[in-house]
Amino acid sequence: MAQDNQRSSSPKLDINELASQLGVSTATLYRWRSTGADMPRGFKVGARVRWTQQSVDDWIDKQMAN
Repeated sequence: MAQDNQRSSSPKLDINELASQLGVSTATLYRWRSTGADMPRGFKVGARVRWTQQSVDDWIDKQMAN
């Protein structure tokens, strides 16, 4: 149950917010998604994709470690 509360309280980013945080264009993010490139894991909400701030932070940490 605590995990559910943590998950629901984590900020959800749309593609514009994610692009801004990563310093890339939305076109780059769409290309990464369509080609299966390594990028933060997103999830669908209806027809839209969202990312949790935690998944973005984890992905950035992983990139910095490589």
